[in-house]
Amino acid sequence: MLPSFHFLTPLPYAPASLQVPERSPWVLPAILGGITVAALILAAAQPAWSALAYFVPFTFLGNSLAPLPYDGAVVYLGARYPLWVIVPLGVGATLLIEAWNIELLSRMLARE
Repeated sequence: MLPSFHFLTPLPYAPASLQVPERSPWVLPAILGGITVAALILAAAQPAWSALAYFVPFTFLGNSLAPLPYDGAVVYLGARYPLWVIVPLGVGATLLIEAWNIELLSRMLARE
Protein backbone atom coordinates (compact mmCIF):
# COMPACT_ATOMS: atom_id res chain seq x y z
CA MET A 1 0.00 0.00 0.00
CA LEU A 2 1.42 3.36 -1.03
CA PRO A 3 1.27 6.34 1.34
CA SER A 4 -1.25 9.04 0.60
CA PHE A 5 0.08 12.53 -0.06
CA HIS A 6 -3.21 14.40 0.20
CA PHE A 7 -1.47 17.50 1.53
CA LEU A 8 0.16 18.01 -1.89
CA THR A 9 -3.13 18.51 -3.73
CA PRO A 10 -4.23 22.08 -4.40
CA LEU A 11 -6.95 23.57 -2.24
CA PRO A 12 -10.41 23.74 -3.84
CA TYR A 13 -11.03 27.38 -3.07
CA ALA A 14 -9.73 30.68 -4.37
CA PRO A 15 -7.80 33.06 -2.10
CA ALA A 16 -9.78 35.78 -0.37
CA SER A 17 -9.83 39.15 -2.05
CA LEU A 18 -7.35 41.73 -0.85
CA GLN A 19 -8.54 44.33 1.57
CA VAL A 20 -7.39 47.81 0.71
CA PRO A 21 -6.99 50.13 3.71
CA GLU A 22 -9.71 52.76 3.93
CA ARG A 23 -7.36 55.51 5.10
CA SER A 24 -5.69 57.91 2.73
CA PRO A 25 -2.68 56.47 0.89
CA TRP A 26 -0.64 59.42 2.11
CA VAL A 27 -0.90 58.71 5.86
CA LEU A 28 2.06 56.32 6.19
CA PRO A 29 4.35 58.28 3.84
CA ALA A 30 3.58 61.42 5.86
CA ILE A 31 4.42 59.59 9.10
CA LEU A 32 7.67 58.27 7.60
CA GLY A 33 8.55 61.74 6.31
CA GLY A 34 7.83 63.31 9.68
CA ILE A 35 9.98 60.76 11.50
CA THR A 36 12.78 61.33 8.98
CA VAL A 37 12.67 65.10 9.48
CA ALA A 38 12.61 64.62 13.26
CA ALA A 39 15.63 62.28 13.03
CA LEU A 40 17.55 64.82 10.93
CA ILE A 41 16.73 67.62 13.38
CA LEU A 42 17.85 65.41 16.28
CA ALA A 43 21.09 64.60 14.45
CA ALA A 44 21.82 68.29 14.02
CA ALA A 45 20.90 69.14 17.62
CA GLN A 46 22.70 66.22 19.31
CA PRO A 47 25.90 65.34 17.42
CA ALA A 48 26.77 62.61 19.95
CA TRP A 49 23.61 60.71 18.95
CA SER A 50 23.66 61.62 15.25
CA ALA A 51 24.68 58.14 14.07
CA LEU A 52 21.58 56.68 15.74
CA ALA A 53 19.40 59.43 14.32
CA TYR A 54 20.71 58.79 10.80
CA PHE A 55 20.11 55.07 11.29
CA VAL A 56 16.32 55.57 11.18
CA PRO A 57 16.08 57.07 7.65
CA PHE A 58 18.84 54.71 6.51
CA THR A 59 16.70 51.79 7.70
CA PHE A 60 13.72 53.23 5.81
CA LEU A 61 15.81 53.28 2.64
CA GLY A 62 17.39 49.89 3.24
CA ASN A 63 14.01 48.19 3.63
CA SER A 64 12.37 50.07 0.81
CA LEU A 65 13.14 50.10 -2.89
CA ALA A 66 16.75 51.18 -2.48
CA PRO A 67 19.19 48.25 -2.33
CA LEU A 68 21.16 49.52 0.69
CA PRO A 69 22.59 46.84 2.96
CA TYR A 70 21.94 48.21 6.43
CA ASP A 71 23.31 45.21 8.34
CA GLY A 72 26.74 46.83 8.32
CA ALA A 73 25.25 49.89 9.96
CA VAL A 74 24.07 47.73 12.86
CA VAL A 75 27.60 46.36 13.30
CA TYR A 76 29.04 49.88 13.09
CA LEU A 77 26.59 51.21 15.68
CA GLY A 78 27.09 48.18 17.92
CA ALA A 79 30.61 49.34 18.73
CA ARG A 80 29.39 52.81 19.70
CA TYR A 81 26.02 52.42 21.41
CA PRO A 82 24.37 49.78 23.61
CA LEU A 83 22.40 47.09 21.78
CA TRP A 84 19.31 47.75 23.88
CA VAL A 85 19.12 51.13 22.08
CA ILE A 86 20.03 49.99 18.56
CA VAL A 87 17.77 46.96 18.25
CA PRO A 88 14.42 48.58 19.20
CA LEU A 89 15.24 51.55 16.99
CA GLY A 90 15.99 49.31 14.01
CA VAL A 91 13.00 47.06 14.64
CA GLY A 92 10.63 50.01 14.98
CA ALA A 93 11.90 51.65 11.79
CA THR A 94 11.70 48.33 9.94
CA LEU A 95 8.12 47.73 11.10
CA LEU A 96 7.05 51.17 9.90
CA ILE A 97 8.57 50.86 6.44
CA GLU A 98 7.29 47.30 6.03
CA ALA A 99 3.77 48.42 6.97
CA TRP A 100 3.98 50.95 4.17
CA ASN A 101 5.43 48.37 1.76
CA ILE A 102 2.57 45.96 2.48
CA GLU A 103 -0.03 48.70 2.16
CA LEU A 104 1.45 49.82 -1.13
CA LEU A 105 1.54 46.25 -2.41
CA SER A 106 -2.05 45.58 -1.35
CA ARG A 107 -3.21 48.75 -3.10
CA MET A 108 -1.39 47.78 -6.27
CA LEU A 109 -2.67 44.18 -6.29
CA ALA A 110 -6.26 45.23 -5.60
CA ARG A 111 -6.43 47.31 -8.77
CA GLU A 112 -8.32 45.94 -11.73
